[in-house]
Amino acid sequence: MEQNHKTADYISAHFGIDHKLIDLVERCEHALAERFAYYRKTAELNQFQVIDAFRNNQVSTRHFTPSTGYGYSDEGRERLCSLFASVFHAEAALVSPMFMSGTHAISTAFFGMLRPGDAIYFITGTPYDTFYEVIYGQSGYGSLKEWGIECIEEPLQDGQIRLSAVRETLAHAGMTRVRRFPARVLPVRYKPCVLSART
Repeated sequence: MEQNHKTADYISAHFGIDHKLIDLVERCEHALAERFAYYRKTAELNQFQVIDAFRNNQVSTRHFTPSTGYGYSDEGRERLCSLFASVFHAEAALVSPMFMSGTHAISTAFFGMLRPGDAIYFITGTPYDTFYEVIYGQSGYGSLKEWGIECIEEPLQDGQIRLSAVRETLAHAGMTRVRRFPARVLPVRYKPCVLSART
């Protein structure tokens, strides 16, 4: 407790912060101690899962050696991708500093998965602005639409997904494959559901 007072006195004297504000912060931290402890335990568990993934993928110092040339059979890059797949419980992963943004990564996945005649169905209305370009190609630089991908948008109703309309659309279109992108990839408001059906 004495140490806390010394810290508060130091902060107040050297940074000009009022003792009342310092006390308020300390009370808030105390009130949230249980929640902070939960987050620390969660972080600890995640850390052990990452360590376990390193072990299961047999990551070694040789995987951190840079490669030259075209990078064929680049063991370090391949091991990095398998490591990410293990951590996120995915079938596979593609990890590269060449992805400039989240939109770039998602676009790559879409162009890799979808083929002419497939359909993509957004059940939360119109996608955000930069991804809208990828779908409809307003600038004319090669979009999903230009590639023959049908884009369907289901508007929200009072901020909620219209589940009955989604079910009806799926049943009517005879969608056979459903792929969902994780919410963490996009802003919470936009969680697209990708549906593909060969015509």
